[in-house]
Amino acid sequence: MGSSHIGVNKRRTWSGMWFRTLCKLMYLCLASDHRISCSNEIEIKMAATLLQRIRSRAR
Repeated sequence: MGSSHIGVNKRRTWSGMWFRTLCKLMYLCLASDHRISCSNEIEIKMAATLLQRIRSRAR
């Protein structure tokens, strides 16, 4: 029981780290170039969907 609880906590912190990294990436993209290129937009969308999957799994 105890080990599984630790795993849940680890997963939560990991998704939190992921979210902060994603925010930083998006901010850097927007700050460096207001006209985001198509490739960057696709990457951001992919990252967003991946983050949503991680968050739904963590719940």
